[in-house]
Amino acid sequence: MANGETEWVGELDVRSDTAAPDLGRIVPAFGEQHAIVTVSTHALRDSSFNLEAWLTTAFARKFAQGEGKAFISGNGVNKPKGLLSDGNGFSTVKTGAAGGLGANPHDRLMALYYGLEGGYRTNAAWVMNSGLMAGLATQKDANGGYLYQPSLTAAGFDTIHGKRVVIAEDMPDMAPNSTPIAFGDLSLAYLIADIMGMSLIVDPFTRAGFRSVLVDNGYEEKPQWADLTTLWASHTAVSDGEKWAAGAVRTQITARFRVRYRPDITTKDRVSYDGRAYDIVAVKEIGRRQFTEITGGLADGE
Repeated sequence: MANGETEWVGELDVRSDTAAPDLGRIVPAFGEQHAIVTVSTHALRDSSFNLEAWLTTAFARKFAQGEGKAFISGNGVNKPKGLLSDGNGFSTVKTGAAGGLGANPHDRLMALYYGLEGGYRTNAAWVMNSGLMAGLATQKDANGGYLYQPSLTAAGFDTIHGKRVVIAEDMPDMAPNSTPIAFGDLSLAYLIADIMGMSLIVDPFTRAGFRSVLVDNGYEEKPQWADLTTLWASHTAVSDGEKWAAGAVRTQITARFRVRYRPDITTKDRVSYDGRAYDIVAVKEIGRRQFTEITGGLADGE
C-alpha cells in the first residue's frame, strides 16, 4: 500500500477514512524450468546405479542455478523478474569510479547503508558475489578495522558493518555501469512465489528402445499409463512360500507371466491382466530369446 497516511485524533473525535490509499495487485510471472533427456533402454539396464535418481539430483542442482540467475537478472517472461531488472524502482549509489569503489570503499558502502531508511535497515543484508566479497574482505575503514567480519560459528553469518552478507554468485562483477552490490531488507523488497518440488516423468513410448525423462519444477504431475502392446501370456499365481521368501521386496509378489521374448519390457512398466494392474518387480529372459518371464505384484489401489 502506498500513499495511505495516518492521522492523529482525540479520544472522542470522528475517525475519517484514510485518504486515497493505493492498493495494488501484483501478479507473478508464471513459468517453469524443464529438461528432457533421452536414454537408451540398454543404458538404463546396464547402469550400475539408479540412473533416474542420479538425473533427478543433477537437475535439481541445475534448476537451483537457473533460479538463482533469474532471481537476480530475470526479465519476467516465463521466469521471475530479477532483483536488478529494469523498472524495479530501487535507488542506486554511484561510486564515482569506473569499475570500482574508488579510493575509499568504506565511504561508498556507508552511503549505500545510510541511503536506506532506518526502518528497512533493521533486517537488511548485503548481496554480492564471492569474487567481490573476497575483494572487500581485505578493505579497511578509516580506523584500520576490516570492513568484513567473519562469523564465529558455522551457523552464523559473515557481516559488513554489522549486517549479514548474502552470497549470490549471479550478481554482477565490479565493472563500469554494473550494480555489483545490493543492500536492503529482502523480505520486503523481493517476493518469491514458488511451487515446491520437482517431478520426473518417464516416457517409454515415443521412441522405440529409448526412454525420455522429463524433469520439471512446475506443477507435479502424475504419469498416465498407456498401452504399449497386447500379448498372449501364461499366468501363474505365486505360491505362499514364494511370497514369504520375497517379503523384503516393497511390492508384494503375487503373479508371474510368460510371454514371447521382448527386450523392451522393464520394471518401469506395468502388466494389465484380467482387469487388474500389476507392478513389474523382475524381468528374466527364458531360453535364448525364446520367452520373457515377468514377476509382479498388484499395483497400489488394486
